[in-house]
Amino acid sequence: MDQTPNSALDVIVVGAGFAGLCALIRLRQRGLSVLALEAASDVGGTWFFNCYPGAQCDAASIDYSFSFDATLDREWEWSERFARQPELLRYLRHVAERHDVRRYIRFNTRVVAASWNEGASEWIVGTHRVLDPEVEAIHAARNDVTVMESAESILRARFIVFATGSHSLPKPVDVPGAASFLGTSLRTSCWPRGEAGQGVVPGPPDSCDRDRVVRRTCGA
Repeated sequence: MDQTPNSALDVIVVGAGFAGLCALIRLRQRGLSVLALEAASDVGGTWFFNCYPGAQCDAASIDYSFSFDATLDREWEWSERFARQPELLRYLRHVAERHDVRRYIRFNTRVVAASWNEGASEWIVGTHRVLDPEVEAIHAARNDVTVMESAESILRARFIVFATGSHSLPKPVDVPGAASFLGTSLRTSCWPRGEAGQGVVPGPPDSCDRDRVVRRTCGA
C-alpha cells in the first residue's frame, strides 16, 4: 500500500502497539481510511522492543486487555495475572490477525517530519524506511542525523494519531566511562532478539524494577 501526495487519508496512526492497534481498528470500524506507521517489523510497540529476560507488565492482564471486542475478551485466557512480554506480544499479534489490520500497517517505517497545511486543511507526513529498528531507535534518542535525514516518502491525512507511548525511545547512556567501554552494552528498550543477557551490564533502565530484573538475570 503506497500512498502518494494525491491520495489523502482520513487518519494516519503512528505506532502499532496497544494504543496504535486500538486506534487503527476502531477508526476503520467507523469507515475511515486509516494507515498505521510502525518503525518495528511487527506489531507490539513497547512489547516488541522490550524483550529482555523477565520483562513483565505491572498491570493486571485483564485490565490490560481490549474491551471493545467482547468475543476476544471471552476467548483469550491469560496464563498469569501479570502477563510477561512473550504473551503480551502474542496477544497483540492475535488481535491484529483477528481484525485483519496488518494490511493497513506500514512496518519498518519511521515518521521524520509532520507539518500542517493550512490551505488544504491536512497534515503532510514525511517517512523513511527503517532497516534496523533497534539500532535506529538508539540513533533517534540521540537525534542522530541518519534518522533525521530527508523523508523518502510523503503522506497526507486529515488527522494524525500519535500512539508512540512513553517508552518508544531508549534513554541516552550518561554513565561515566560508557564511551570507552569495550564490552557489550544493551538497553532494555531495544533488546536484541535471542540475546540471553549473560554477562551483560545494562545501561540506564526505564524503571528501577527493570533494572533489578535485568541485573539479576545477567548476574550483575
